Parts: sequence; structure tokens; C-alpha cells
Amino acid sequence: MRLVFAVHVCFVAALNPVLAEAQITKCKTSFYDIEGDTSADLLTEMKTKNKTKGGHFAMTSYTYKINCQTLKTTCVVSLPRWQGRAESENEALNQKWDKFYDALVAHEQGHVDIFRAAMRPAKKAIQAMTCGAAQKHVKAEFAKQSATQKKFDAETKHGTLKGAFFGVANYLAMAYSPVDDALGYAYDQETQEAATERALAECNGKACKSLTWANGAKKCISLATSANKGYGSAWAEGRQAAEDKAMAGCNKRNKGCAIRATVCTGEGKVTP
Repeated sequence: MRLVFAVHVCFVAALNPVLAEAQITKCKTSFYDIEGDTSADLLTEMKTKNKTKGGHFAMTSYTYKINCQTLKTTCVVSLPRWQGRAESENEALNQKWDKFYDALVAHEQGHVDIFRAAMRPAKKAIQAMTCGAAQKHVKAEFAKQSATQKKFDAETKHGTLKGAFFGVANYLAMAYSPVDDALGYAYDQETQEAATERALAECNGKACKSLTWANGAKKCISLATSANKGYGSAWAEGRQAAEDKAMAGCNKRNKGCAIRATVCTGEGKVTP
């Protein structure tokens, strides 16, 4: 009588809060707690407190044990849990974290589903096999699903193509259409391109164009407009500085300028 044990581990770049609706199914979930009020805080906590091999922020492990026709499988997903998420009033960070978590759970669920899709049929198939044949069959099926797991990660870049990433980048962007006063903006994006694309997509005007972008903590972008469809935009550290610069730019060529909108890192739109 022979006992076989195998394990496959899948690491992912990070995961989101347990308070979100998304949950892992058909697999156990364990958590390590993190705290913080900013993206940087949460990222540092995950890097410091995770216990996974290689310092990854999340881990899904799959194991099996076989004894002739008896096959037992185990699955565990380890995720970070943001303590204080329910009390957080930083809506921009909350949305960023929740979106991140949903995407990561979906990605890890994909790994769970791949494992189960291989091992459940194997469990039935070995009932009519000898011990040796059963062991060979399960080992082969496990190897196939391991290859599928690697392909899944390669195709999704470990889920990042679906939003399964969490960083400290805080790109802001603003788009505007002066002919119909349409505005679009983005904040807490991972790249300049992503922020600009999101701002343009949010701007539902006839002549939307990208105005400006910024990146970093405490950065703000402001737009000042006038009655004759003139405008001025600027970025700076802090709301007041951005609004002052936008007003100065608008007043150079127009009269009666007023702040149309200001968007800040971690806060989103802070003016009507």
C-alpha cells in the first residue's frame, strides 16, 4: 500500500478586504490582518505581515493524498484582511481596495476551479482501478492541472489584467469639453495612461480632451471656467494651490472665472 502526497502553490500579487461581497467558494480561506489609512500603509502592511514564501501577499495551495481508491483533496486560500475597513471614510481608497479584492478573489477562484475540475473526475475514475493505476492516474491529472494553472497565470498575468493589483501609484487626470461644459476625471489610478483613459471615458461631451495629469500623495488637479467657455487647469500639491493656479491660468484670457472642479489623490472630486 502506497501513499502519495502532492502540492501545488499559486502566488498572487495581493488581495482585497473580506468586507466585500466576493468570497472564495469550495475552498477554505485564511486571513492575516493589516491596518492603514492610505494605499502606502496597506501595501507596507501586506509586505510586512504576510507569511507566504517569497513575500507574496496571497497564496492558494492545493494538496491531495491517495490511498488506493481513496483520494482526499485540500484547498486553502490565504488573503490579507484590512482591519478598520468598515470604519474607513476614505471613499476613494475604499473603492480602490474593494475593486482590487473582487478581482483577486475572482482570479484565485479560477485557480480553485481548475484544481477541482481536474481532481473531482479523477476521484470517480480511480474507483475502478488498481492501487498502482489509481496513483498514476491522479498524478497525471494533477500534472495536467498544474500546467493549466501556469497557463491561466500567464494569460492573465496573475490576475493583473483583470484588476488584481494593488500599488501606491496615485495618478490623477482630468478631461473637459468646453463647448458643453462636460467633465471627466480619474484618481488613484496605477498609470498615467489609465488615468487619462478613464477621464476621457467619463467625459460625455462633444469635444472632450485631456487637460492635465498628476501623480503622488496630496496631489490635486483643478479646473477653472468662465462664462465665455474659457478655462484654465493646473495641478499642484494640495487643493488650494491647484485651485489658485487654475484660476490664474483662466484669468489670463478670460473674465469671471470660477472653480469648476477639483480632484485630489485619495479623495476624488472635492468640489461640486
